[in-house]
Amino acid sequence: MSSKQLVLEAIENQDYEAIAALQDDQPDILKSRIISLIRLDKFQEALEIVPDDPEFCVEHAYILYKTDLDQCVEFVSQKLASNPSNVLDSKLLTIQAQAYYKLENFDEAIRIYERLDLDSDIKTNIMASIASSRMLGNQVSVNEELDNSYSFLFNLANSHVTEQEYQKAISTMESALEICQTTMLEQEYEQTEIDAELATIRSQLGLAHYLNSNFDEASKVFESVLEQTDLDPVVSLITNINYACLKNDQNQLQSLLSDIPESITQKLNSHQLDLIEFNKHMLSILGSKLASKLDAIQARFKNDERVILLEASLQMKKKDAHQALLAAQGIVEKYPNSLNAHLVLAQKYIQQSQFEKAEYIVLEMISSGKFDKSKPGLISLAIWLLRLNNKQGEALELIEQTQPNSRKEVLQLADLKLQFGYLDKAKENFEELLKEDPTDTKSIAGYILTIPEDEIETAEQYLPYISNNIEFPYEEEGAELDILPGKVITKEMKKKRKRTKPLPKNYDPKKQPDPERWLPKSQRTGKKAKTTGFQGVALEGGGIGSTGSARIAGIDPSKLPPAPVDAPKKELPQPAVKTPAGLKKKKNKK
Repeated sequence: MSSKQLVLEAIENQDYEAIAALQDDQPDILKSRIISLIRLDKFQEALEIVPDDPEFCVEHAYILYKTDLDQCVEFVSQKLASNPSNVLDSKLLTIQAQAYYKLENFDEAIRIYERLDLDSDIKTNIMASIASSRMLGNQVSVNEELDNSYSFLFNLANSHVTEQEYQKAISTMESALEICQTTMLEQEYEQTEIDAELATIRSQLGLAHYLNSNFDEASKVFESVLEQTDLDPVVSLITNINYACLKNDQNQLQSLLSDIPESITQKLNSHQLDLIEFNKHMLSILGSKLASKLDAIQARFKNDERVILLEASLQMKKKDAHQALLAAQGIVEKYPNSLNAHLVLAQKYIQQSQFEKAEYIVLEMISSGKFDKSKPGLISLAIWLLRLNNKQGEALELIEQTQPNSRKEVLQLADLKLQFGYLDKAKENFEELLKEDPTDTKSIAGYILTIPEDEIETAEQYLPYISNNIEFPYEEEGAELDILPGKVITKEMKKKRKRTKPLPKNYDPKKQPDPERWLPKSQRTGKKAKTTGFQGVALEGGGIGSTGSARIAGIDPSKLPPAPVDAPKKELPQPAVKTPAGLKKKKNKK
């Protein structure tokens, strides 16, 4: 049997080991051997036999992509310069863009992808590059309507998460789930493959709910993902870590982060690896002194804003307000380009009611140009401080000097003007926004708030967009927008609950209560004051120290007759009185 027949039979049986073992160097057979080694993940063996020939440059580039990304980028650049073939250009550019993506040079990857024919896969790769670039803090514009595949929507949702637009991310991922289910069923994928793809999207959906403070919903989503069998190891690890953070289970988180296999870490990008490393350091300082761990964290994450906040919190533990303020000033001197360091200092001034100094710090941050990404928030803080310091004119001047560079910044500026009561100025911005997009519900809502009551008819043109896009959280007819009830109170809810009346101590319902029960015992009628008679008076019970058991005088004092009134005494003659014989004492007879 010839080598070609052996190859055809092995391909039919998917016996790549047999093809790789062939020793025939014919171009067709050699290419089959190289492809078989690639399918077997034997890239080093494939690299040893691949020739430096234009016919093998795509396979050669792919092998380098799997073994050495930098060399892959250089190899493709050389081949593209020497071979102008359109077919090779497309395939080699795709490999080079993927290599740039792996090297986290996302801007270059996007530039190359945009040169290719924008099929669904390329659009998905573009969106993945944009999302990853935004994750690193780069400002990259995106066309959200570029594609509607579930892979594109998944990466678009990740981009929304990076921009902290969590509600958008949630709705986009829910759309991706629905499209993924439908598309893969139409393409007759196995249910296990569909579940694996859905698990990846659901894991990120749970993260979006978690970051949006929908903790109950996030918990349900994480649990549904972890219940699946044959879960991808990377998806399982990320979901378990996020779920442990949600539950604040430090023991489980420590267990997950302490032993991550190398096969998983190779599939994570630098941002994910940094987060894992930072969480390890954070767990290591729990229950120990922060100062002893801070040097190690600073060495690993130089000039990281999170580390700056850790150091600031350590310094702020000082009880003396003056010492804490000096520490905050030291943090600013140490990290002059740190947003958080300056905000900590401004916060300390505000806490000590030194609003003039806080105002100076914030205005300096705005004018320096170092913190333009956070400029809307800084302007809002500066306006609040200016108004607090009775500088209304300077606050308005600051607002008017602000030059927005995008629609988002115009909306933020209009919201600021509305928040601080500059209705006329805010109205101009909202009108500008509505000229560009009359369907934007946020601009419509802001515009309505700036209109006087006698001009409310001007907002009626936007009524169709409001009714189609806004879902009110209540169905009460005639409810006014400025008095939205948090809860509808019914008559039954207004009924007061019967409460038991307090009863006196030792209360007996069978006995009439004492009307003087609320008075102190010493003030009640039944309480007789303790008295003692004059010393030496012969009354019942005796005088001082008596026990009341003897009657010293022999007479009950309560039975004494009233004292007689003495009549005037007259001297009468004394008659001779003889004792009657019957009254004479008789002697006892013996």
